[in-house]
Amino acid sequence: MEKKYRKLRRAVWETIYRVSLITPNFYVLNYPIAAAGFFNGNNRFPRRVSSQSATINDFIFDRMIRNRWGYLEK
Repeated sequence: MEKKYRKLRRAVWETIYRVSLITPNFYVLNYPIAAAGFFNGNNRFPRRVSSQSATINDFIFDRMIRNRWGYLEK
């Protein structure tokens, strides 16, 4: 049972990765793809950066999906 779950999970993430390569770099398209990975790693959906309970992960997520990196941050 565990092997089936691993194979299914791997197939889902591989599909998400391929879709992310095909879609243009747009906030609306980036958010659902990146939110799935964020949820997998943090067991919650990303918070708004303006939220008092936002963490550094939320800040990085916001910058990543909107492609708002400064020169030094790149």
